[in-house]
Amino acid sequence: MKLAIIYTVLSLPFIAAQCSDDVKISSQADIGSIASCSKFGASITVEGSTATTLDFSGITQITGDISFINNFNLNSLSLNDLKTVGGTLQLLNNTQIIGLSIPKLSSVKSLELVNNPALRTLSTTNISSINNLQITQTSLSTHGTITAKTIDNIELISNSFLKVIDFSSLITANGYINIVDNQGATANFQRLTSIAGNSTFRQLSALNTSAITSLSNTFNVFGNTFTSFSLESLNQVSMDLTIANNTKLTNFRIPLLSYVDGGIQIVNNPVLTDITNDTFPALNYVKGGVNLSGPFNSISFPNLTRVDGALSVTASGNFTCDDFQTQFSDLVEGQFTCEDEKPAATTDTKSNGSPTILKSNVLGGFVMIALVGLSLF
Repeated sequence: MKLAIIYTVLSLPFIAAQCSDDVKISSQADIGSIASCSKFGASITVEGSTATTLDFSGITQITGDISFINNFNLNSLSLNDLKTVGGTLQLLNNTQIIGLSIPKLSSVKSLELVNNPALRTLSTTNISSINNLQITQTSLSTHGTITAKTIDNIELISNSFLKVIDFSSLITANGYINIVDNQGATANFQRLTSIAGNSTFRQLSALNTSAITSLSNTFNVFGNTFTSFSLESLNQVSMDLTIANNTKLTNFRIPLLSYVDGGIQIVNNPVLTDITNDTFPALNYVKGGVNLSGPFNSISFPNLTRVDGALSVTASGNFTCDDFQTQFSDLVEGQFTCEDEKPAATTDTKSNGSPTILKSNVLGGFVMIALVGLSLF
């Protein structure tokens, strides 16, 4: 009995060292060396392993990072008991992996799944605390169950099988959101109220951002296939708002927005024919520029009183520049330019800074511009 106690006491420093030093793993046998570490107080790296399966059952907590990099034979990874990761859980360039099991994971600083093209299954139950989520170039059909109310950054890019993107619990994004090239996915952010960083939504078939009240950076709705969307609650835009190249978009509404601290760009939406009284009913002031280009029949800003930058309109529908110029040219501090398809008539810019009205039967090419820069003209 005494010998057993002495052996246990003497082995404690060795066990503690095993569980508190960074470790590199190459095989399942190596995992055996840390199998007794329910709580691992350092970082684990698996890089260049030839193993096909790895099972880290028994480990519940990692204070550092756990990384799987360039393991070209690995096809299955189990972290079935893992509950918290203080740093990053990273899968990078594991070309054969098809499944990741983290059913008990509830808290992780960063989850990065990047360039794992065969990854098809992600088993999660409830990730309630996460700062950064990055899923890029996978075959996942789900990003897992994430119930966090606050996240710093979200990036979901080029996941061609990802059809439902659901962040219905998210209220605040302290950084950026980029949902790009997931080939017709739907995106639900039904409780999200603010985004501090830039955001881009591209190649979506549906988008719910109706609860957003404030945008502190650029907001881009680009190249989507939905027919309509709304920012029903939005009342503050600190930089630019861009709505471009949305092939099926026929209408959108931003009813409460009165002030834009940057610019507005609505361009190359081939079936968006009208900006109506209901599109921007409260918009009063744009500090940057406004660039509108498309098959417009009508353009209306019923409460607009001032644009500090340039206002540029290129319309190929039944829209006419005459009435629009009468209503808006005096409200523009920068250059006012309007092109429609009516027969030629040109009014040159006057020396006192009066606006330029151009009528032409030739439409200019689509050029993406920095809207704040319009104020320089």
